[in-house]
Amino acid sequence: MVDVMLVLVIIFIVTGQMVVSGTEVNLPDARASQLTPQDEPLQVSVDAQQNIYLGEELIDPAGFGDAMAQLALTSATPQEQRVFVRADRSLPYGNVMAIVGQISEAGFTKVAFISDPSVGADSTGMP
Repeated sequence: MVDVMLVLVIIFIVTGQMVVSGTEVNLPDARASQLTPQDEPLQVSVDAQQNIYLGEELIDPAGFGDAMAQLALTSATPQEQRVFVRADRSLPYGNVMAIVGQISEAGFTKVAFISDPSVGADSTGMP
């Protein structure tokens, strides 16, 4: 019975990593512990051309702050809603922080950056 359960866990781990939704983004490297899933977080992706996606929907950069404000209004507790930001490593830091600022201004306080855990870093945290 234990053997069967271990095989099932391995199958779920392998297939779970194959099912990644969102826009293709070249993520930076980092070592961090995996987050425990609770409710479905919002995913904001920014590709190398600075296109902004909310989930898989392309959002006009000029209207991104308004879109996030609308989401905050429809959410019962926006300060408890998790927002994952996936930004291409080639983007300037200031551009990414401007997007995070708009997310924060909308009322979302639990913002996390997503990195690529498959590429290791040395003990200093630098690739």
